[in-house]
Amino acid sequence: MDTTVSITNQDIVKEKPLKLVSPKNPTPQETIFLSNIDQAVTFTVETVFFFEVSPKKKSSSTLDISERVKQAVTKVLLVPYYFMAGRLNFNHETSRLELLCNNSGVLFVSATSRLMLKDLGNPSLPNSTFHHFVHKPGLQKSLSETAIFTIQAILFMFFCTIRPKRPHEIFCTLSVLH
Repeated sequence: MDTTVSITNQDIVKEKPLKLVSPKNPTPQETIFLSNIDQAVTFTVETVFFFEVSPKKKSSSTLDISERVKQAVTKVLLVPYYFMAGRLNFNHETSRLELLCNNSGVLFVSATSRLMLKDLGNPSLPNSTFHHFVHKPGLQKSLSETAIFTIQAILFMFFCTIRPKRPHEIFCTLSVLH
């Protein structure tokens, strides 16, 4: 029988400073219209992915794994999905939210933990303390200053989590296009 393990903020140490990363290639500067449903249904989707680190690579530093994830985000993910590096904007003329594709950057957080995968119990089961894997920004910023996509890479003993946080309204609308 699997047991739920309680995780605290002390179990995860974030490296400072946090970084904004952008696509390596030039991206279109444009404004994307958000539908009426996207205007009404706004919430953040939080997902955690777990990856085992090979025991042969257990000497890999957090910096090495974090750098690999960051390079993958900038060279692979953000090229076709460049809009993730944009910002939400409230257009006062139309009284609507819109997505500004302005290459302002994705928030990238690198962290470490002393925990091992077995310490988490079964990670495929719901665990109310997994929210500690999610980066929570400090003071609330304006829409134009807030990254719409955050990715946090946490290196544990023998495994790594990739933790994207993204707004539903952006990815629901734009997923129709892909």
